[in-house]
Amino acid sequence: MRVELTKLGAKVTEKLDGLVIEGSKLTAAEVDGHHDHRIAMAMAIAGCSIPGQTVVRTAEAATITFPTFMGCMSNLGADISMGE
Repeated sequence: MRVELTKLGAKVTEKLDGLVIEGSKLTAAEVDGHHDHRIAMAMAIAGCSIPGQTVVRTAEAATITFPTFMGCMSNLGADISMGE
């Protein structure tokens, strides 16, 4: 999570028991979901609040626990699609 948030411009410090995330201006970037549904969904949601296009590789992992994630995000107004 730290690596991918950093790609978006977040200032993140990793601790033994979690992360400390400072207020940061985020920028669109290509990130990787690491085939992990939690990371993929978190990156997709973060990307919705950032101007420009954020691409989440391996985002299909979200369907593991939330098969309708893409549809729900779209219904909320997200410009989201499953790429190649």
